[in-house]
Amino acid sequence: MTDLSDLRLSRYVLSVPSNDSVLVVGLLKRAVLEVSPEYWNALSESDENGNSTLSALPSELISVLVDARILVESNFDELAHARTQSLLARGRPDTFGLIVVPTMSCNMGCHYCFEDKPENDGGLPTRISEDLLNFAENRMTDPRLRTFHLRWFGGEPMLEIDRVLEITQKLKIMSASHGRRFRADMVTNGYGITRSCAEQMREAGLQAVQITFEGDQRKHDKIRRLSKAGSFDGIIASLKAAGDLLEFTARVHVAPYSVDTIPRLLRHLHSEGLHHVLKAIYFAPIFNYRQNDPRRNFQENSGLYLSSRAFATHEAELLADARQLGFTTLDPLDADYGVCTALRENTAVMNVDGTLSKCYLDAGDRNESYGNITGDIDNPQNLQKWRDADFSADPDCAACTFAPVCLGGCDKHARAASDKSMICTSLKYNYADVLQLYHG
Repeated sequence: MTDLSDLRLSRYVLSVPSNDSVLVVGLLKRAVLEVSPEYWNALSESDENGNSTLSALPSELISVLVDARILVESNFDELAHARTQSLLARGRPDTFGLIVVPTMSCNMGCHYCFEDKPENDGGLPTRISEDLLNFAENRMTDPRLRTFHLRWFGGEPMLEIDRVLEITQKLKIMSASHGRRFRADMVTNGYGITRSCAEQMREAGLQAVQITFEGDQRKHDKIRRLSKAGSFDGIIASLKAAGDLLEFTARVHVAPYSVDTIPRLLRHLHSEGLHHVLKAIYFAPIFNYRQNDPRRNFQENSGLYLSSRAFATHEAELLADARQLGFTTLDPLDADYGVCTALRENTAVMNVDGTLSKCYLDAGDRNESYGNITGDIDNPQNLQKWRDADFSADPDCAACTFAPVCLGGCDKHARAASDKSMICTSLKYNYADVLQLYHG
């Protein structure tokens, strides 16, 4: 029998009114329960003498609340628990993630891109490709490994599709020979994926693709331009040609100058039947970052970039709009907040020259590399700073209700920014509306 006097409401709990009930959301375990207003009052309030009213709750409900860590023991250190869970996720040995940049060249020139893109860097040399395969082979001999996850990034990886297919297929075969699960995906602008190309990608083992939209066709084509024309129609053609062969996810960038056009984008995609093609669609703010101009990094500019609070309002409205049109959107409680690629011990970004970095924002930036694909560690400080990242050491984050899901947000951003106006999770500002969409 649980001693009710030793229980208290977790500090990481949200409550959202929902019709005639209350959604109780425990962020420590991302648990959602629906209870009556009376039960919520008993759970969250005290009587006139300051005593707990938990005895008004059924014992079965108490057990569920304890299991969900919505109720916790009085002396339970919740912040330390959240930190421990984060460290466990960061150190998981069963999955290795390798993000490969086969070229820094690109066929587009988006104004906000953080990368320096050469016109043609020649792509991955044969020697680097061979070193990559040897590196992967060494990783796959680790008896703790269960999954090898390959992601193609850039630049624009489709510019090196032959090399991408060759290496993906070899890694798929290698994974099978070691009894490892293999997953491969690509972040691409999505332009020019033909059905024949998609068939080759799928055969090689590359099945998932993330593409990006910037708003409706007129706005998108102003931002994501080829040399002489926009790219919108070409991306739509790719989705139609390959949507039954590849798993497409669409990232939609939200900025002050484009947000009003996104509802038209959603309706256009719906009219083309692409709500059935896209595995998911999600919305993301763009941010101010330049690899070679630290003075500009993460600075606010209300005309070009949205704060977390401003984005949150638009995000809630766009999620509701997308879901009403039949698009699949991602439950924010399922999102992998905080534990990004750079913070995971078993991940690396391999640049086209074979150097290794941790953060995808550092793709192509030699100043941020820590070693190379042959195993040399020549800049250990660039590796150690990610290992040292600790959201709980920040007083604001340590005191925040959303710490278990945000985990301090982007560490690179946090180290460079003077405040958290563009770092905090949007859920902090729109949770009532967004959680009602998914769980109400």
